[in-house]
Amino acid sequence: MIHEAKDELCEHGFRELEQVTDSHGTVGYVLQFLNQRYVLVAKQYAHEGKASFLERLVVNAPMDLLYIFYCDDDRSYTVFDGEYLREHGVRSSGMSKKTYVHWRELPLDRGADLHEFLHQRASPRTLAGGNGTLDSFA
Repeated sequence: MIHEAKDELCEHGFRELEQVTDSHGTVGYVLQFLNQRYVLVAKQYAHEGKASFLERLVVNAPMDLLYIFYCDDDRSYTVFDGEYLREHGVRSSGMSKKTYVHWRELPLDRGADLHEFLHQRASPRTLAGGNGTLDSFA
């Protein structure tokens, strides 16, 4: 599912920079659109209305990354601010399909629809609270 989500984004102008893997396979992709880098993750569904990101993809990543959560159930792409995710993502842990892992989770409403974001009609929540004036100082 993550490969198909990546391919769909690449068909719309994203460029693949890196495939992120672990011993069980692909866990994400680093993509670029214009001058912005993104980390793409994919899940079958948003458990309890939350986007989940493997903690290791969040805590050691550059601060300027944005994160895209692909939900296969409704084929939606939601973008999240990386600094906000690192600061406010709730840590959870448990079994994934193959191993015990730690996640950072945020409610989907803390993100923005990717299409709307790319057309500058929506923005994810930021540490500055989504205030455009404050964002310039964040």
